[in-house]
Amino acid sequence: MNLSLRRLAIGIWSDMIFQVRHGFYAAYMVVSTLYIVLLTFIPHGYQEMASVLIVFSDPSFIGCFFIGAIILLEKGQGIYDSLFVTPFQIAEYLLSKLFSLTFLSIISSLAIIGFSISGIVVDYRPIVIGIFLSSLFFTCIGIILAVRVKTVNQFLLSSPLVLIVFFIPVLETTMSLNLKWTSILPSYAGILLIQGGFEPLSVNEWTYGIGNLVAWILVGFYLTYHSFYKYIVLRIGSG
Repeated sequence: MNLSLRRLAIGIWSDMIFQVRHGFYAAYMVVSTLYIVLLTFIPHGYQEMASVLIVFSDPSFIGCFFIGAIILLEKGQGIYDSLFVTPFQIAEYLLSKLFSLTFLSIISSLAIIGFSISGIVVDYRPIVIGIFLSSLFFTCIGIILAVRVKTVNQFLLSSPLVLIVFFIPVLETTMSLNLKWTSILPSYAGILLIQGGFEPLSVNEWTYGIGNLVAWILVGFYLTYHSFYKYIVLRIGSG
């Protein structure tokens, strides 16, 4: 795998332009504005927990659905028929998708916190890291699912069945449950890191949160690469 940083940078920039032209930035702006308005009406004592859950769900849930829409849109436009005839590699294509959507997730999440939280000292370092890593993982999930289906309806029906497993830590947080096994999930680590923006994390929590998500991302990207190769690249030209 001979990655080119120049081709990757061009791919990321092209993806961002594609996302702007097809209204993804506008949609994110609308969703983020709704979240901000919602948080301003939540009592001050509950804003911290609500912010953590919203900021986590923003890059994970929405990012997964957005990448699904992008993949299906590009499949419909026949982009893949000629894309990999060029020097552009599969890994570069996938990484450009991951990084461009992750950038959008970070900007959106920081805007949500910045415009809705007041009177609370926020450490943005663990928040940015949590959003960055969570977005990478859930975008991988979105690609894995999107390459297997043919229509948006199929994607919308299948993706919640997978995502619900990863969102169990959200239910655990809101309902004060104590499910020990959920600590292995990447969503648990993502929520922990984002909470670190409001409550200082220990060294062990930093290590666990980052290590857990990185491990899941490596597995997720491996499956993403092979799923894309199997369901897209191998079928190019086969009708």
